[in-house]
Amino acid sequence: MPANFPTAEQKRYYGRYVEAPTPDQLGQHFHLTDTDRYLIYARTKEHTQLGIAVQIGTVRFLGLFLPDSQWHTVPSPVVQYAAAQLSLAPDLWPRYVNGRRATISEHQALIRQQYGYRDFTDESALFSTIRWLYTRAWLHDEPPSRLFDLLVLQLKERKILLPGITTLEELINHIRDQAARRAWTRLDKQLTGTQRKALQTLVTTENREQSALDRLRDGPTVISPNALKVALERIKELQQMRIGGLDVSWLAPDRLKKLARYAGLSKADTINRLEAPRKWATLAAFVYAYETRAIDDALDLFDSLVQTRLTRVGNQGEKKRIRTLRDLDVAARRLGQAGALLLTLDPAQPIILNDVLFHVISREQLTASVSQVDALTRPPDDSYYELLLNHYNQFRRFLPTFWYTLTFKGLESEADLLEAIQFLKGLEAKNLPALPKVKKQQLIDEAPQNIITPAWQSYVIDQDGHIHLHYYTFCVLLQLRDALRRRSVFVTGSERWGDIRDKLLPDPTWQKVKTQVCRSLGLPTVPETILTSLENQLDAAYKLTGDNLPENTKARLEKVKDKTRFILEPLAALTEPDSLLALRQAVHDLLPRVNIAEIIQEVAAWTGCLADFTHISEGPIRAKDIYLSLCAVLLAEATNLGLAPFVDASNPALTRGRLTWVRHNYIRTDTIVKANARLVAMQDTIPLAHAWGGGEVAVADGLRFVVPVRSAHAGASHRYFGMKRGITWYHWMVDQQMDIHGIPVAGALKDAPYVLDGLLEQETHHRPKELITDTGGYSDIVFGLFRLLGYQFSPRLADLGDARFWRLDRDADYGVLNDLARHKVKPDLFADNWNDVLHAVGSLQMGTVKASELIKSLHRAGRTSTLGRAIGEIGRVEKTLFLLSWVDDETYRRRTFTQLTRIEHRHRLANAIRFDREGKMYQKYREGQEDQLNALGLVLNMVVLWTTRYMNAALDYLRETGGNVREEDLERLSPLVSHHINFVGKYYFSLPEEVKRGELRPFYNPNDPANII
Repeated sequence: MPANFPTAEQKRYYGRYVEAPTPDQLGQHFHLTDTDRYLIYARTKEHTQLGIAVQIGTVRFLGLFLPDSQWHTVPSPVVQYAAAQLSLAPDLWPRYVNGRRATISEHQALIRQQYGYRDFTDESALFSTIRWLYTRAWLHDEPPSRLFDLLVLQLKERKILLPGITTLEELINHIRDQAARRAWTRLDKQLTGTQRKALQTLVTTENREQSALDRLRDGPTVISPNALKVALERIKELQQMRIGGLDVSWLAPDRLKKLARYAGLSKADTINRLEAPRKWATLAAFVYAYETRAIDDALDLFDSLVQTRLTRVGNQGEKKRIRTLRDLDVAARRLGQAGALLLTLDPAQPIILNDVLFHVISREQLTASVSQVDALTRPPDDSYYELLLNHYNQFRRFLPTFWYTLTFKGLESEADLLEAIQFLKGLEAKNLPALPKVKKQQLIDEAPQNIITPAWQSYVIDQDGHIHLHYYTFCVLLQLRDALRRRSVFVTGSERWGDIRDKLLPDPTWQKVKTQVCRSLGLPTVPETILTSLENQLDAAYKLTGDNLPENTKARLEKVKDKTRFILEPLAALTEPDSLLALRQAVHDLLPRVNIAEIIQEVAAWTGCLADFTHISEGPIRAKDIYLSLCAVLLAEATNLGLAPFVDASNPALTRGRLTWVRHNYIRTDTIVKANARLVAMQDTIPLAHAWGGGEVAVADGLRFVVPVRSAHAGASHRYFGMKRGITWYHWMVDQQMDIHGIPVAGALKDAPYVLDGLLEQETHHRPKELITDTGGYSDIVFGLFRLLGYQFSPRLADLGDARFWRLDRDADYGVLNDLARHKVKPDLFADNWNDVLHAVGSLQMGTVKASELIKSLHRAGRTSTLGRAIGEIGRVEKTLFLLSWVDDETYRRRTFTQLTRIEHRHRLANAIRFDREGKMYQKYREGQEDQLNALGLVLNMVVLWTTRYMNAALDYLRETGGNVREEDLERLSPLVSHHINFVGKYYFSLPEEVKRGELRPFYNPNDPANII
């Protein structure tokens, strides 16, 4: 049983009043219906009527009848709300509570009978509860704290009175254990004896320095042909265990991932000591999951390897070209002299070369110059493919394994490429080196030639019509890399490089949920309805913008090269009134001066967020002061310092062994995400945060980190990383200035494919409806998907440039904007493909496919699929609506710039926290990068939450003491400041007793030595 289940918060709120219900809760649970009033008015005494009304609302709200000892805890707003509905005085409540206990019990029995409430121990109630709980635990494998909340809600809905909290705790643990054991046993029964023997080799360490498990879970870190060969051998070794063919469709995906992750983090001896069903299930899950991961790793490495070799030969070619510039200059000048001489001659006179031209430049010199220019000049699109031959032997190290280990499939448009791949695969079986030269060339000349592009033609086919195998191989490999990137060729068994169509909802399932999904998104099942809606919106937007244009001092129409375009004036900086400057200074002066370690502990005490950090095994945890260890490890990850500065041999919770154990078993993305949701929820309860927004608007941007270690999960970008490689942490922040999601991406990403991921995958209570990004997220398909999913997309535009404005009705009259709206949308394109569009959007909504994967699959190397073009047509209308609003509404533009400025300030604060080792990322693998960056995001949210709460308290203090606090100034305050925080030095993990009790620190007093940090 996990030590943090039930959580302290769940224990505190279970079956009791801790605080007054919110107005919404009062309306939902304490509103009296006609049936309620009939029961209440059957009693003649007014205090009895009020008491029954409160009891009815209480059992609905809490799920049980309060015991005698807790009736005094009923909040006064509950009594007042019930009394107001009955036109009674709230003062009658004490008379009811202090009355006969038997009378109160009689009323409870009456309510039970009238509304059908049952005891938890009732046979039918207990059976239905266990059946529901087991089904939920089997299908979803949720953490016990989440299952606890769902079960309590389920019992309330079914009118089953809540038992003691220990009863539910024991039941949940028992059911989860039963579901887990059933899953282990069922997975174990699918394994053959041969498979068990193969799995046993993973954890056998006799006469080995490293177990096979340790070796197979480590992915590639170096981008090289040898590393790719090792990565392919890793796939082969996992495939030889024949686990990938197991039927795991019945197994909850979360349970499979959890088993695999446990195996991926645990020692071989630990797994070897597990009981038989769990041991085999864990190892089988590891092989099943890591076979997919190994394929993804190999393809990532292949993509990076091809890119690095192309970059290398390009650089080599440019250097070689630079070295020949002097010779080229000499030859070009000679030809220039010859041309100049010819231009001076009379066109009417015949040219006598021997007497005129060759008198100045000899025939030999002219011939040499022509030959030299021909040899040294290159076509504009030349890629120095001839230099790839120097790398062929390196590629040969992995090619045979590459062709035989991976299974390539693709769209019909890639039939020629797939045929060429099969040809090269077939050549590997014919042992070409052992064949005579003539026979070998005959086999090579049978290669499919439709794959040979014009750029490759002169390299692949020589003057005699023979095919050069090495060039042909590179031609296929480069086109394969491009096809994999655009998802028109995919690899069986891969997650990131697999067939996107397999991730869409299966057609039978889609047909069942289609109506429900369309209703939830507000989309019609027929395209005509949305066409009409779009046309009406577009017509109204054009007319509104045109009508407002004479008064719009920031925008004007201008003709550039016979094309009408909008010119927008830059936004002037807003002035800061004296009241804002004074308020900001006053609030900043009051903020307590603290060490960042204290902030983490204090916020953890407020929110209980560390309870979400569960051990990877979810087994019993008996470690003392585990939360102290978690604070230290989170800070070590966020600051990039490592564990050393936080080790304290005198404190058992801070020894190196304890901290290493905690980092290894607790710090992972799924636990961080749950803890972060608590922080975001608490920020939403602070009044000051609502001055910044209500969580309806989010902004996304990337923060980049250099990766100085060898890593296959880093990318090149000279602009951001110089000569090194790096990653981008792309994250989403709501307008309350808290992060809700983040992902690491190799290199310096283009925003467009990823902008939707955070909105669809984030797990906080916020549901933003608008996303603001920089210009990088701009594309027609993105606009279309945002519209279809019910979101508003707002990219920042420095200027409109050559942005196109679209129309649906060719004959519509938009007045002064007619010339601007010269591009016509093709409504037939998305009308004809409307069902496919709905299917794709429904799959996004149901979470079966990632938005970034779908967007990438819709683009095909500069070409867009039919589905992509259909979505893009909708996007063109949505983009036009956005552009018209952007031109017409200065407030809209300013709000967009404000949100992006805030996230840039957040980046500065993140860099202040992650100060050590220049903020560089030293994690080699994607999982480690993700865990560390999410830890940074969590600590950053802790700092923002802490600062927001104390700023809010400072504002209350200023109001009470007569300070000038204007409401219009509050929205321009920011918690993204750090003057009050010490990030460096000695980290002390202790809190004053009053702070541990939940009290706030005293405000800063510069004359108090205790405030010096």
